[in-house]
Amino acid sequence: MQILVGSVLSAVTAVVSLRLRFLTAGGSAAQFLLGALLFGLGGWAWAVPVLTFFLSSSLLSRLPKRDTAIDEHFAKGTTRDASQVLANGGIGAVLVLLWSITLDPLWYAAYLGALGAAAADTWGTEVGTRLRVRPRLITTLQPADPGTSGAISPGGTLGGLAGGLLVALSGVPWSAGPGLLVPITAASLAGSLIDSLAGATIQARYRCVVCGRATERRVHCEGRTVLEGGMERAGNEAVNLLCTVTGALVAFILAQTA
Repeated sequence: MQILVGSVLSAVTAVVSLRLRFLTAGGSAAQFLLGALLFGLGGWAWAVPVLTFFLSSSLLSRLPKRDTAIDEHFAKGTTRDASQVLANGGIGAVLVLLWSITLDPLWYAAYLGALGAAAADTWGTEVGTRLRVRPRLITTLQPADPGTSGAISPGGTLGGLAGGLLVALSGVPWSAGPGLLVPITAASLAGSLIDSLAGATIQARYRCVVCGRATERRVHCEGRTVLEGGMERAGNEAVNLLCTVTGALVAFILAQTA
C-alpha cells in the first residue's frame, strides 16, 4: 500500500512540476521514479526532505534576478532535466535501499546530509547572484563575475547555510530530535564548499568565440565554445553529484558522535 501511495503522490508531483516548468519531461520521469522509491521504501520520513529541497529550490530559482545575463554562465536553465534530478537526488535512492536493508539511522542522517548539500549549493547560488556583492573565487579569492563556477560570497554562503538548515529541520520529526541539526547543516555547508572548489578547478569552463562570454555551455551564440579550463568530462552534474556524496559522507561521520 505504501508503494502504491508513493507512486500516486510522485506522479501528481511530477505532473504538477512539469506543468509549472520546474522540470522537463525527462526530469519529471526521473522525479517520479525517485519519489516512488523514496516514499515506497521510506515513507514520509524520506519523502518530506526531498520535497522540501525540490520545492524550495524551484521556487527560489524563479524569483527575479538582479541581472538576467547571469543565466548565460550556467550550463542549463532553471527547468531541471533528468540528469540534474539524478545528480541531486540519485544518492538518496542508494541510501534508502541501504536503510531498508539495515534500518540503521545513520543512513537517514547521510540522506539528509546529501539533500542538505544540494540545497546549500542551490540556495547559495540563487541568493548570491541576487546580491550586489561581487563574489570571489574560492581558490584564489580573486573577484569574479556573479554566477562564475567556484565563486563564493558571504551572502551566498549564508544562503547556503539556510538551505541546509531547512532540509535538516524537515527531517527532525523522524530523527533523534534536534541533535542532528548542527551535523546536517555542517555537512550541507561542506558539500557546497566542495562543489565550489570543484567548480573552480576541475569543472569544464568554456568561452564563447562570438561574444567572448564565459560560460558552462558547449554551445553559445549558435556556435561551439572553447574549453578554457577544467576537464571537459567534468560537467555540472558530475560536480553536483560530488557535492551530494560529500554531504552524505560528512553527515554519516558527524552523526555517529551526535
